[in-house]
Amino acid sequence: MREQEFNNSCKFIGADPIWMGFPDEYLENTLENRMVFVDMIRQVDPDLVITNVPNDYHPDHRYTHELVWETLMLADVNHVKTSHPATGRQVMLYFMDNIGGVDFLLAELVDITEVIEMTIGKFREYQAGCKYAEGFRKVEAW
Repeated sequence: MREQEFNNSCKFIGADPIWMGFPDEYLENTLENRMVFVDMIRQVDPDLVITNVPNDYHPDHRYTHELVWETLMLADVNHVKTSHPATGRQVMLYFMDNIGGVDFLLAELVDITEVIEMTIGKFREYQAGCKYAEGFRKVEAW
């Protein structure tokens, strides 16, 4: 179900899907998984990454935060070898709001007025329980 919803979401926004194949509810922060994240970041070579906050309610989300946090810098390190070359730069990182905004200090808002109705309609199609994302905080770590 999650993979199909992911693919549908990518199609909806015109993104190329990269399904990493981790089982739902069982993500762990291991060296092997860190290397998968490093390679994926290098493959995409993003300008910015939005990830979960460290105190999210769900273990998969907290581990996703840890993996992204630990691998963004590694993606730039030449001697860390993966199937894609190092990015050659640091990537901007943002945290998204968690459910209820617990301990979340909002720093930036994104005006989604023009797409809110379309977005709400699309979210109603999902069975995975996602409701919305509303705020972001830029990480000023490097």
